[in-house]
Amino acid sequence: MCVASDSHSNHYGGIGCLGSPLVRTDAASIWATSRTWWQIPPVARVNFVGTLPPGVTAEDIAVALNIFFKSDVPNHAVEFTGSEETMASLPVDSRLTIANMTTEMTALRFVSFSLSGLFPVDKTLERWLRNKATEATILDDRTTRLRITHEKIDELFANPLTADRDAVYAKQLYLNLDTLAPYVSGPDSVKVGTPLHELAPQHIKINRVQLYIAAASAPEQEAAEAVGDWQTLLDAGAQALPAGCGPCIGLVQACWLEQGRVGHRDAQTYLASPQVVAASALKGVISGPDTYEVPTNWSGVEYGYGTSAEPTTETKLSNFVQQMESLIEQVESIETPRSEVDILPGFPEKISGEIIFCDADNLNTDGIYPGKCTYQDNFSKEDMARVCMENYDP
Repeated sequence: MCVASDSHSNHYGGIGCLGSPLVRTDAASIWATSRTWWQIPPVARVNFVGTLPPGVTAEDIAVALNIFFKSDVPNHAVEFTGSEETMASLPVDSRLTIANMTTEMTALRFVSFSLSGLFPVDKTLERWLRNKATEATILDDRTTRLRITHEKIDELFANPLTADRDAVYAKQLYLNLDTLAPYVSGPDSVKVGTPLHELAPQHIKINRVQLYIAAASAPEQEAAEAVGDWQTLLDAGAQALPAGCGPCIGLVQACWLEQGRVGHRDAQTYLASPQVVAASALKGVISGPDTYEVPTNWSGVEYGYGTSAEPTTETKLSNFVQQMESLIEQVESIETPRSEVDILPGFPEKISGEIIFCDADNLNTDGIYPGKCTYQDNFSKEDMARVCMENYDP
């Protein structure tokens, strides 16, 4: 299990690890006390059927899940499963992409009891881990070798993490990969999406084409440099960014603050797989790779729902009250030593104010503070106070 102060900590689910995000203050409290707590969420199982057609990628799976199950799994932990053949067709890189995007699927960002997308600990994962362990040994990468060794992998697969045979799921969801086409989400929302072959005939013009590349990590960038791929992209005019994430939250030069977080306020933003983005950039309009052909009998993606064991609202409320009462008892029982740290001048010892109870399900960060107002240098404290919560209750 791994926690981190990032809404995409569910990324770890791609390698069979329960990754969960938590807010900055919770992270600080863990450093201070080495303790935290979770409300155990209902679990939704997503069953994959079949295999992906040529030209369709893991990003298309992620976009499709957000479209078809956009209101089905908020506040749920998600477990991905399928037949041995189906899961073997999804390499670890694909699993990481899908697990990462469960942030959008489960709706709530920075909530410490949700947002996980767990893939199985299976032969596909074992081969990937073995390769990493061997790679580290050959490269004499001591840091990686200490974390991923063949001995640790032996230990992991001697007793792999699996669901109980009689496990109860709040929801059962199904997606037939055989029927999937490339999907483009947007404009401006991952909950809205259109099959590429329906969007392409609209000839939606790309007004701004600027290619930025950022490797997931420094070792991945070094690997791309070693085979020449990185230089090929630079020669084509790409601008390199530091390894890791950043553009989507305006942390690097790929975003222009005077134009807002993702460009001009009047612009429309779409999200698609790297293949679709590359093809669209080359052609100047939203379009796809030539490797994909629309099935002549295509009638949509096959997806569905199984039996639901979703508890009633009354049961959920009763459980929540009991959990909160238990939490309060635990907190009150903790003896905290008096701080000997001097309080900074002007910093209050206590704060007081009005508590606003938001009587709404699945309130996300945009409901708390509008994304369109984020990263505005000219915003005063009064401006921030004016727009705070406006999307929840004007």
